[in-house]
Amino acid sequence: MTRVWKVASYNNNGYLNASAFLNNASHASESWAVSPAINLADSKKAVLAFSHAINKLSDVSTMKDMMTVWASTDYTGDVSTATWKQLVVPNYPAGTSWTFVESGDIDLTEYCGNKVYIGFKYTSTDENSGGWEVDNFTIKGDGTPMVTPGKPDTPDTPDTPAGSNLVSNGDFEAWTNSLPNNWKSASSASNAKLSQSTDAHSGQYSVCVAGGAKNQRLAYKELTLKPGTYKMSFYTKAATADGAVVDYGYVKVVDGKISGGNDYIYAKKYDKLTNTEWTAISHEFTLAEKTTVALIIAVIKNPGKDLLVDDFSLTTADGGVVDGGSTEPDQPETSTTSTYTLVNQITDGTYVLVAKTDAGYLAASPLAATYNYGYLKNPVSVTESNGTVKVSDANAFTIKKVDGGYTIQDATGYYFMNGAYNSFSRSAELPASGHIWTITVNSDKTVSIKNNEKGKTIQYDTEFTSFGAYEEIKAILPFLYKK
Repeated sequence: MTRVWKVASYNNNGYLNASAFLNNASHASESWAVSPAINLADSKKAVLAFSHAINKLSDVSTMKDMMTVWASTDYTGDVSTATWKQLVVPNYPAGTSWTFVESGDIDLTEYCGNKVYIGFKYTSTDENSGGWEVDNFTIKGDGTPMVTPGKPDTPDTPDTPAGSNLVSNGDFEAWTNSLPNNWKSASSASNAKLSQSTDAHSGQYSVCVAGGAKNQRLAYKELTLKPGTYKMSFYTKAATADGAVVDYGYVKVVDGKISGGNDYIYAKKYDKLTNTEWTAISHEFTLAEKTTVALIIAVIKNPGKDLLVDDFSLTTADGGVVDGGSTEPDQPETSTTSTYTLVNQITDGTYVLVAKTDAGYLAASPLAATYNYGYLKNPVSVTESNGTVKVSDANAFTIKKVDGGYTIQDATGYYFMNGAYNSFSRSAELPASGHIWTITVNSDKTVSIKNNEKGKTIQYDTEFTSFGAYEEIKAILPFLYKK
C-alpha cells in the first residue's frame, strides 16, 4: 500500500488521516502527505506546530519510528528523489484513542531564507498499523502566523478538546441480546434497528444502523454533562453500494423525555458516505450549563440506506460527566455565570456577542488562550428570556470608547484585523492599526460592528458555525448584551 493518506471527512474540519488497517487486517505501507511550498525567504525565525492523534499503537518508540515529520527544500513532487531531514516532534499522543495533543513547537530556523516543504511520513507493517490524524497545521515566521500558499480563507479547524473517552463500548465490541451495550436511550431518541456487523473499522465488530422512510437514530444512553466544550468522533461508512447520508449531534433529555423536535441539536452537515472506505467524523458542541443528553447518529431518510458506525468517542478538556461514567475527576468551576441584558446603545462595559439562529441563540466564545488569531468558534448555546441571557463570564468581551470608535478585547488582549483575511488577530498590547471598530445599533436591535481599517463587519456564519468579519453582509448580524 502506498496511498493511505486522505482527508478524513467531508465537513470543514478537513484534517488528515492515515491508516493501513483494511478488511480487519494490517498491511505494510509507506505513504507521505506533503505540504505545498512554504516561503520563509523573509523570515529569520520560524516554527512548525500541529495537533495529532494516534490510535491502536500504544508504544511511543514505535510511534516515533512509524509516524514521522520531515522537511525538504528540493521536493518537486516525488518524495523518493527529494532530500529530506527528519524533524523532532516534541509530543506524541498516548496512542490508545483519537484524543488530539499538541505537537509542541518544531524549530524551522535553519530553513529561513528558503522555501520549505513539510512531509508527514506514515509507515506500517503486516503485523502493526496504527491510525494517525493530523490537524491545525501552523507555521509562524518571526512570531507571525503564515498562511500556506493556496489555502482558502476558511475558518481554522476547531481547537480540539483533550481528555479521556467519556463513553463506554464506543468500539462496539460488547453485545448483549443482539444489541451493543450502552447504545440504547431510555427516551425516544433511539428508534433505529441495530445489528452486529463484522465489517469493522477496528476490532471485530461495528454496529449496523438500519435506514428507513424516516430518519433513524442510534443513541447512546443518557449522560449528564457539565458545562464545557465536547468533541464527538466516530468512523462511519455506507453498508451497501447504494450509499448513505449521516447526521449527528445530541438531544436534550428532561425527566427521561424529549419535549420536542427543537431539543435535537444536529451538526446538519449531511455527510455523504460510500461503502468503499471508512469516513472519520468529528463534531464539537458546547453546553452552557449542566445538561442531560443522548448522543445521536442519524441515518437520513433520503436515501434512507443502512450505515455502519465504529470507534465512537466523546472527549472534553473543560467538562465531564456529572453522574457516573466519567474517566476524569470533577473539575472546579473556572468562571462565574452572569446575566447580560440586550442593549440599544453602546457604552463602556462588558458584553457578550449573541447570534439568533434557527437552532437558537449562540454566544460567541473568545479565541482559545493558546491562539492569537482565528475565527470565533465553539459558540455557546444560551437561552434568551425577555431581553436577557445567562452565560459564563469567560465568554465576555470588554468594549471601550476611543477616538474614532471602540476597542474590543477579551481577558487576553485586543482584537484587530490583519491582512486580507476574514478572521481576527489578537494582541496583548494595543495594536498600531486595525483595532478600531464602529458599532451601530440597528432598528431590529442587531449591531453592525465594522472594522474601520478593513471595512469588514462581524457576522455569524451558520455554514462554518463561527463568527468572522466580512465585507458583504451575507450572514447573521449579532446582538450585544451587557453585564
